[in-house]
Amino acid sequence: MNFSVITDNLYFLSTGLWTTVHLTVFTLIGGLLLGTPLALARASGHRVLRLPALLLIETIRGIPVLMLIFWIYFLLPHLVGAVPAYTAGLVALIVFNTAYSAEIVRAGINSIDHGNVEAGRATGLNLVQILRHIVLPQAFANMTPALMSQAVMVYKTTSVVFVIGIVDLFRAATIVNNREFKPIEIFAFVALVYFIPCTIVSRYTRRIEIKRMIRHGTFQKA
Repeated sequence: MNFSVITDNLYFLSTGLWTTVHLTVFTLIGGLLLGTPLALARASGHRVLRLPALLLIETIRGIPVLMLIFWIYFLLPHLVGAVPAYTAGLVALIVFNTAYSAEIVRAGINSIDHGNVEAGRATGLNLVQILRHIVLPQAFANMTPALMSQAVMVYKTTSVVFVIGIVDLFRAATIVNNREFKPIEIFAFVALVYFIPCTIVSRYTRRIEIKRMIRHGTFQKA
């Protein structure tokens, strides 16, 4: 095996990796921004808010991300005119991530002791103030491990955007392989680029979860 093919094409591969990274970051931010109000609607006591939110979340989660990418890639031009493949891919990833982020946020909200909410009401805070100052800060702290696990999933999921022509890491590697015919070396490198950061984040997530369980007295050694 000759891994010089990696160094010879490192710049092109790194541009693909950069695309993968900012797709991941924008997807996580967009999904969380859209998922938080969706989670609040899902956790609402009003059926007019809860049921549509539930239907939207379950529909998105039931659709394969690849199908969602194709739908948005071919649908957006009919609605708003021509759009770059990158925009269509990013929108699809954000929509897909929104449903999962909403469930993570909802679980975080449900983990908050209801007594904290009652204490906020007793001090004269309104609903928005309670959410802003009491519920959401604690909820986000509790759901940090789940959000980090979601980040790992999104990082790996971005590889599917290559089907609509976005030159992410996987497509960049495919282009290099089509030219150099070194699949073992090239895709071994790609596997490591996915595996190493995902493993590091997963281990760090586990450490955070263990510390949280120790703090709450729920940790049990295997």
